[in-house]
Amino acid sequence: MYLVHLNHLQNEELSKIKQLISNSLVQILGDQGHSLFLISTGQLWLWSLSWPSTNRIETEISLTQLLDKVHTNFNNEEFIRLIELSSSIRLDILPVYSFPLLKINPYPNNSRVTLLGDAAHVMTPHRGMGANTAFADAFDLIDVIRSDHTKSSLADYEEKMFKRGFQAIQDSLESTRMAHMLGVSARIRNYIMWLLHYSITLKNLISMPFYWYWNRTN
Repeated sequence: MYLVHLNHLQNEELSKIKQLISNSLVQILGDQGHSLFLISTGQLWLWSLSWPSTNRIETEISLTQLLDKVHTNFNNEEFIRLIELSSSIRLDILPVYSFPLLKINPYPNNSRVTLLGDAAHVMTPHRGMGANTAFADAFDLIDVIRSDHTKSSLADYEEKMFKRGFQAIQDSLESTRMAHMLGVSARIRNYIMWLLHYSITLKNLISMPFYWYWNRTN
């Protein structure tokens, strides 16, 4: 799987995108396993496009090729325009890595050396858990260092770090697989998401008279 990411200055021309990502990170699922992330960070929009790739190693991609991917797999004019307006100077293509799933802590205990964050449990980005898991490791390790750590206390930290990190790896891989489903699996996923969306909409519509009555009587 490969991921391309880029920053782009906010643009009033892209009104639907602006409304979509004004208060949240958004993931859009396209055809053929393509997934587009959009998030607003101050004056910048950050977008990243990822897709499954098993046939060859890709190290370069042009904006023209990206436009073709987005046009083919999303068919949304604002997404296409977003990429057209982006600068190729900051265009990066990166393979996505993940530590293999393990059930036993693979790290031998050493009272002078330990690991945290991506060094211990690198994971795919589709669950958004990498940074928070690394912060949790850091806070736990600080507690060990502050308490005149022993080999035993460091081993306890590593066991806790391992369980948390490899659960995050598993959760992240599940999200990555869901985002990049193909064929029948993708159609089933899309149908379930469609059904959930309209179920929530129907629930809200049914609830409106009750909310109105509650507000009138309280």
